[in-house]
Amino acid sequence: LNVLLETNKRKVKKSFDYANKVDIKYVIVVGSNELESGRFALKNMQTGEQTDVTLEEMLKILKGMEPSLHKMLYCF
Repeated sequence: LNVLLETNKRKVKKSFDYANKVDIKYVIVVGSNELESGRFALKNMQTGEQTDVTLEEMLKILKGMEPSLHKMLYCF
């Protein structure tokens, strides 16, 4: 699983733009609201579909992914 961790403190829109630019397939948004609620936004960058998932749900989704899609970006 290839993970890219956002450390530049960009705005979320800029992080999504960067993810598209470098062909990242999925983005997980992890901010203070997500940490507090325990639900995270998982976005498919190819379809634009975004789902709110728990950590357990996210792990199940990631385990079921085709290995070629294992490229993700975490945004803070």
